[in-house]
Amino acid sequence: MWKQAGVGERVLVVLVGCAAVLLTITAATAEPKAIVVLSSLHNLDYAEVACSRLRSIADIKDITEVLNNASDYDPEDVKFNKQEFDGMSECKSVKDPRELGRRLEDSIMDQFAVNTRCGGVAAYIEGYDKFDGKFNAVAMQAEERNDYWDLMVDYAPGSKVYSWALFPTARSGRPNGRMISGEGAAFQIAEQVCIVVTGHGASAR
Repeated sequence: MWKQAGVGERVLVVLVGCAAVLLTITAATAEPKAIVVLSSLHNLDYAEVACSRLRSIADIKDITEVLNNASDYDPEDVKFNKQEFDGMSECKSVKDPRELGRRLEDSIMDQFAVNTRCGGVAAYIEGYDKFDGKFNAVAMQAEERNDYWDLMVDYAPGSKVYSWALFPTARSGRPNGRMISGEGAAFQIAEQVCIVVTGHGASAR
């Protein structure tokens, strides 16, 4: 059974509809809780330097000797040489070692997207003009309009664990607090960073 809505009921429906639209617009335009910008200049250049350093110090003959006779060596020595061997393979797999830094940035961005601790966090890859041909304009605008967190990650050839440092930065580009650092795999970095920038960790002074 149904009846035609009266004027008062139609007004109520319109008001409820407007409220729903307003809530939707508000949610869509809400400011993020925090902004994280991956510092590509550091992240990509660090990968290039790390590969260059590895090539200069690694001795493939010694590495092969240890790996082929692992039972004759300390397990930690074997682990170290395995990482160097894997690192050399990674560095040789790309024409430009900075690509490895970008891959690490992409992995961390993927983890930001799927980690529920990162709800409300806006994350950007800053871009690098000497690699990408330009900086990320959207990231630049976010930095100019808001305080943000600058994330630097140190690529380590052959490893899945990376050191990271997070710098609170004012929209002026000046430091805006204490640097926080840690280490972990890509998924751990994303979670640790989100805990810090959303204020769910301890207040470090």
